[in-house]
Amino acid sequence: MAKSVLKKKDRNDLRMLDEKRTFEWYCKTFPKQFRICETVDDYFQEIESLLRKSAVAWIKIGIYLEDARKRLGKESFHELCDQLGINPTATAWRYRKMARHPWLSNPKNWPYLPANQAALLMIAKHEKELSPKKLDQLVQQQELHPAVEPRDIKAWLPAPEKNGHDVGYKPITRPIVMKFGGLPKDVEISERDWKKLDKRVQKVYQEWLKEITG
Repeated sequence: MAKSVLKKKDRNDLRMLDEKRTFEWYCKTFPKQFRICETVDDYFQEIESLLRKSAVAWIKIGIYLEDARKRLGKESFHELCDQLGINPTATAWRYRKMARHPWLSNPKNWPYLPANQAALLMIAKHEKELSPKKLDQLVQQQELHPAVEPRDIKAWLPAPEKNGHDVGYKPITRPIVMKFGGLPKDVEISERDWKKLDKRVQKVYQEWLKEITG
């Protein structure tokens, strides 16, 4: 089941740092800002010093966490998160999500990063609409800057579709809803009840998907 679902996920949600921007690339290109870590304690020291600092620090945290998940494995990664006092499938996921965005994680763009963490995460979640090219245009137009807030970013996104879901919403397939809703495959569900069930299962499904993707 998980395998078939994962194939449909956006590459951004599954990839580690891309081949051109490995963690080693960051350490080599920006040696004063990053250092190679080997143990949980190494990562803890680097990340703990960045917590609650700034937008640049949040992106750095995501880059470190992304590398730690790849280098240390799931068990040690969770140990690291426990030491940092962050949830590995919620808080850590948000940091990693922001670091996966190619524009946000490019140090050349850091002077323009929003100081609001919710705004950063919104950009990361809408990479398809807010591509590097689009963000470069917003910088040139002086619309993207540290004072930007979530409501500003919302104005850059396409209007919601007629079905009421935001653009980029991915409806869950009926078999998955059946599985997480605990319903037999042959149950009859009206379209009205189906929509309600779909929304209720979304949260459980997303939590499960984050867990299996690390």
